Formats: sequence, structure tokens, C-alpha cells
Amino acid sequence: MKYLLSILCLFVMSCEGSDYGCTVENACNYDPNAILGNGSCYYCYDNDCDTYPEDEYDCDGNCIIDGGCD
Repeated sequence: MKYLLSILCLFVMSCEGSDYGCTVENACNYDPNAILGNGSCYYCYDNDCDTYPEDEYDCDGNCIIDGGCD
């Protein structure tokens, strides 16, 4: 079984078209072509949650709060 898993891992990693990236659809940097997640997902504009908190700004840096953002 151990060897089967090793072979499977090698096959998956060497398949043509396999791509690593963000596979979470609601992340700002979602990659629809990614097959395997690589932990790169972020949820704030420009990956800067200090300046653009995700509850105040969308992924394009637009304010989403009625009345404006600080």
C-alpha cells in the first residue's frame, strides 16, 4: 500500500496540466485552473488585511460598507 501511494503521488504531480494554486472559490486569488491547493489563498484586497479588512472591502479594494470606509 505504501508503494502504491508513492506511485500515485508521482503520477499526479507529473500529469500534464496539473497546476498548483488557490482552489477556494471565495478567495481573492482563486485560480479556476488550479487542481491542487498550495496554501496561497488570501481573502483581502492585495493580501493586505490590515489596510483592507475583508469585512469592509471586496477583493478589488472597493468599500462595501454603507456610509463609507475609514
